Amino acid sequence: MLVDRLAAANTVRQPLVVEFGASWCKPCHDFADHVLVDARVQAALRGVAFVQYDIETPSGADAAKRCDVTGVPAVFGVAPDGTPRALKIGGEPTVEEFVSFLQQAKTR
Repeated sequence: MLVDRLAAANTVRQPLVVEFGASWCKPCHDFADHVLVDARVQAALRGVAFVQYDIETPSGADAAKRCDVTGVPAVFGVAPDGTPRALKIGGEPTVEEFVSFLQQAKTR
């Protein structure tokens, strides 16, 4: 559950970043295939608790509801108090946008 992921991230003092997608979502596949695999993104993900949810699964649907997700792909930084901060909803972020967001998320 999202609450458990947030508690675990807070315990190790890492920012939590949550990505929501769906199996039918082409931009979600593009994000996974072209952005997440980029070496700059992989380096920026060090020190970040990164969680992916498929909104069509029970846990993904629950997490999406808690974050008020209105479209996919959606990438959120979650503040230590559980408040979601949106990066982007709909359309996948570029490598540069996602790396910049991850740097911001690390400043908590």
